[in-house]
Amino acid sequence: MKFFAITPDNANIDHLIDLLPELGNRGATHLYIRLFAASRVIRPLIEAVAFAGIVPIVPYVIYKRDMLSCSGVHYKSSEISLLSQRLPASPRVITASSHSSMDARLALQSGASYVYVSPVYAPLSKPGDRRPLISRDELQNLIAVHGERIVLLGGITQERMKKLAEAIIGDFSVAGITLFFGNSVVQ
Repeated sequence: MKFFAITPDNANIDHLIDLLPELGNRGATHLYIRLFAASRVIRPLIEAVAFAGIVPIVPYVIYKRDMLSCSGVHYKSSEISLLSQRLPASPRVITASSHSSMDARLALQSGASYVYVSPVYAPLSKPGDRRPLISRDELQNLIAVHGERIVLLGGITQERMKKLAEAIIGDFSVAGITLFFGNSVVQ
């Protein structure tokens, strides 16, 4: 099982660097740095994440612009069609977001290493989100074929993660903002 921490929208880079030991203690294997900033601004965070033994991942637009070969790249669900285009520098890992089992399969077939499938539960970091939940049957089918390459996202807590492990046969991975950063907003 892999654990993907996702930075809150308004995260402070210095504070994130200070939190890296705690993220490591919580089991984070990857950190999706969901911040849109200049390379010179986020490079210290990327380097600190890698030094902490966690794989840094940046949004596709940042990766493509700055060719941050020391990081992975993440494609939003609206960017899945771009997965088939070769990047000039090879990313450490490729992740993609999907909101259906069909999109998850397409992303994996197109070269994604891992696919965030969401929402599994109502997202805790997005109150009022009304997107339909991915059914347990769809999750089970995806996990049966792709295992830990399927990353469950949306409303994941420690308790819910345990319930999912009891209900779903097979290895899967998890991702979250609240799971790693708590209910408070990172300043």
